Amino acid sequence: MAAASGRGSDFLFSGGRRLDLVSFLSAGDGSPCILYFHGNGEVACEHDWLAQLYNTEGISLFVADYRGYGLSDGVPSFASVTADAHSICSFFLEKVRPSGNGVPLFVMGRSLGSHCAVELAYHYPERFQA
Repeated sequence: MAAASGRGSDFLFSGGRRLDLVSFLSAGDGSPCILYFHGNGEVACEHDWLAQLYNTEGISLFVADYRGYGLSDGVPSFASVTADAHSICSFFLEKVRPSGNGVPLFVMGRSLGSHCAVELAYHYPERFQA
């Protein structure tokens, strides 16, 4: 993660669709990082206020839009949101732990996003502290 606070934006492709990824970085390398899946009717770029709360506590927040949300292409469905969660997780892990450093990682979801969080916690329990 970057050493300075800030907001980054990336795109990745899942199932032939572009997904918008927004990362809110905290004040330092090695800080805990949350992969956050938002609820229905929300988009990643609306989470500036939430990121500020976590960043104040020295925690990084990484938020992504599913297919059909925000700047992401496609149409959302249960299957596509689930597939997107795995693609987003892979990208997140590569970005946050490029050299296998010991950054504490957490996965969290709200409403619709809770399905993604549980899906990833089930499939990758060794990757997340909670």
